[in-house]
Amino acid sequence: LEQSEYISIDIETTSLSPYIGKIISIAIANDDFSIVFPYELFDIKDRLREFLLNSKIKLCHNIRFELEWFNYYFGSEIVWETQWEDTMLLAYTLDERTSKNVSMLMLDTLVRIYLGFYLKSLSNINRKKLKDEKLEKVLKYNALDAKYTLQLYYKLKNELTDEDIYRLNKRYDSNF
Repeated sequence: LEQSEYISIDIETTSLSPYIGKIISIAIANDDFSIVFPYELFDIKDRLREFLLNSKIKLCHNIRFELEWFNYYFGSEIVWETQWEDTMLLAYTLDERTSKNVSMLMLDTLVRIYLGFYLKSLSNINRKKLKDEKLEKVLKYNALDAKYTLQLYYKLKNELTDEDIYRLNKRYDSNF
């Protein structure tokens, strides 16, 4: 995975805030596969930190969420010294009208628009109560989010045909 030009990362948590919650699972996807693991069952904090520092471009959907958690768990170098891109920001760059309807920027909505199916219907999970769900269901849900965030990234990047718009997006994203 460290050799992949792009990897998608998605985390599932017990809370919106790392100060009161915990990471349930982390999924990482590249073009070939998606892996997911329950965070607290393995002692991999140091290895995961090293991976995040050494991997190439990391993609998330709603990057503010993952970066807040990664900053808290792994340190600010993960945020400021590595490359990140955000599919939510790419979607907003393509159509700023979506800010008036936040649901238009949700991963499930964008997957439906750009990939042609409802992603969340593949999991049948209560997203608001992940800590109460069976771990196997959370892991599947998490892996699918990472896999299709990467696929969405490719579609959105292709839509940004004006190189100046793409560079503006990258500059904003890197200064996030």
